[in-house]
Amino acid sequence: METNKKLIKQLAPNKIKNEIESRYNLLTIARAQGCEPEVKVIFAKTEKLLYNCTNPVERKQIVVAAIAELYQLLNVQGGLSIDGIEFIQPNLNNPNNL
Repeated sequence: METNKKLIKQLAPNKIKNEIESRYNLLTIARAQGCEPEVKVIFAKTEKLLYNCTNPVERKQIVVAAIAELYQLLNVQGGLSIDGIEFIQPNLNNPNNL
């Protein structure tokens, strides 16, 4: 678990990344955890849904659902909030929060 924390801190400094950097970092973390194929499936599923969707509200919902799915697959223990809306509450009882 400590190795994953170090890897995430190296790959996720406090700057906003573009999509290519984000995907690369997520795949690196997934590869370290042994779930790279599942992450690639989530990317492909999300791309297909976004390609066929023109409604901006639905597009945002698709992206939020994909992020939450990745978050849980990669076993991130901290909270998840997007645009000020909390989707996953942090597990404050877990000392290994990422």
